[in-house]
Amino acid sequence: MGTVGIAPYGDVRVDGSKMNAGRERASLVAILVVAAAVHLWAIRRDFPYITAEDPTLLVNPAVRIAASGDLNPRRFVHPGSTMIYPLAMAFHTWNATAHGGTWLRPDASLKRNFETDPQGFYLLGRLLAALYGVLGVAMVYLAGRLAFGTTPALLGAWFMALYPTELLLKQVRTEPAALFFAWMAMWAILRLHDRPSRRRQVLAGAAIGVAIATKYYLLPLVGVLVAVDVLLWWHREKAPRDNRPVGSMVAAGLIAIPVAFALTTPYALLDFDTLQKNLVLIGVSDAETRSPAVALRNLRGYLADVVPRTMSWPQVLAAGLGLALVVRNRQPKQWLTVSFLVVFLPQLAWHAWYFARWLIPVFPVLALLAGRGVEATAEALLRRLGTAGLTPRRAAAAIALVLAVQPARALVAMHRMYAHPTTYVLARQWVETNLPPGSRLVYEWETLAPPLRAQALGPGFSVNRSNDKALVELSMSKLSVRGSVEYYLRNGYRYFVTSSLMYAVYPNDPEHYPQQAAFYRDLLRRGQLLHQVTASAVNGGPEIRIYEVR
Repeated sequence: MGTVGIAPYGDVRVDGSKMNAGRERASLVAILVVAAAVHLWAIRRDFPYITAEDPTLLVNPAVRIAASGDLNPRRFVHPGSTMIYPLAMAFHTWNATAHGGTWLRPDASLKRNFETDPQGFYLLGRLLAALYGVLGVAMVYLAGRLAFGTTPALLGAWFMALYPTELLLKQVRTEPAALFFAWMAMWAILRLHDRPSRRRQVLAGAAIGVAIATKYYLLPLVGVLVAVDVLLWWHREKAPRDNRPVGSMVAAGLIAIPVAFALTTPYALLDFDTLQKNLVLIGVSDAETRSPAVALRNLRGYLADVVPRTMSWPQVLAAGLGLALVVRNRQPKQWLTVSFLVVFLPQLAWHAWYFARWLIPVFPVLALLAGRGVEATAEALLRRLGTAGLTPRRAAAAIALVLAVQPARALVAMHRMYAHPTTYVLARQWVETNLPPGSRLVYEWETLAPPLRAQALGPGFSVNRSNDKALVELSMSKLSVRGSVEYYLRNGYRYFVTSSLMYAVYPNDPEHYPQQAAFYRDLLRRGQLLHQVTASAVNGGPEIRIYEVR
């Protein structure tokens, strides 16, 4: 069975694998190579169009910082600091090497180069996201090894590398960075539990602060740190001769959280008015977006739909077995790992907005639980069957390969679509080919790919110069943001582009979204459907409709 080690405060850890260090490293490297291949596969998706990305959140602030030297991103929606500032440095370097820009001072030509040829800049952003995604898998292994041992950690990293999540959208997004920094924080917290010290308290707090600077919704990590601190206080009482200054040590860790956030996102405090507006925009401070009914519906959707669709039911069952073992064995570090999921889900469900990608930071908890369940299953099978020459580690690896088949098939199907134009591109090409010159149209962000040649007139407002048609275009998150259908008609807009993400959802839920439901019902009633783009086995994206309203 291997050796039993006694960690601080009675955390009993059994690692029966006794894996050779060299083979362990080789296994991890192989998993990371697979993760890198998955992230790099079809990374040029939809080029030369830049699809389904809101450049105002990450790319435009990074371009402006690199071009002007003004470090205020003027957007704190995520807040995304761990993407924006590295992107700004990468853009500055790219502009200097590929476009002959300056090296040591801001260069206004960078913005013009970006507007003329954005592909290189976006490719850098996608590569940064891919790097974070691969490093995130590595952090899942490191944290999982501390909590569950080597075999479950490797299996959890393997599963996580193959989940068909929105980590792999080939877009400049914050989700890969959120995965990496969340699990860097979990790793730091688990190390703190193993060997408490002021230094490790500060490192754990700082890691949490940087994670929150990536995505606000990683704030529940504070709860995991508090749980460790409670354990420290508890065992301080049980061991009165222990003279470690627990109170000041705990305070140092908690203080490190806002300090790290302020150092990585200083303008969130210096430009507080913008921060407040952005928080309202994303619903963080909007009490009307919350209700128990919405929370229950969201929680049911996440657990009963998103989780099994991403992991597959066999992995869900393995994770259930792993959770049962965690409850039975009562090992604190495993409980702490599961507590991240426990404190994360309520704040996620309580929001009126519902996105499958929001679960990404806690999928590793489920992957590690599945790894622990697979390990236990392999050990039980070998005890019963007594197969000669087969070790528990090899049996667990064989089971994990089988359990990875269904997610891997979904992953391959997803990347086959990435190699072909999405519905966003097909809809854009139809609009530019078929609408009359000078037409005025409004569209939602997740409908049309941005035009290749456009003259910006204001936020979301531009003249599309592609095909020399001079289409006047207005884009926004959803069409109902600015007003009624009549409002657009009064301003000369006759063409409306919407997606199934909106028109198939809001009209059916007037109780929670009365304004949006009224708008889309009116549009569907009054609009003449000119064209519809539907997803297929090789063309991904939502269904997109183009209406004319007179």
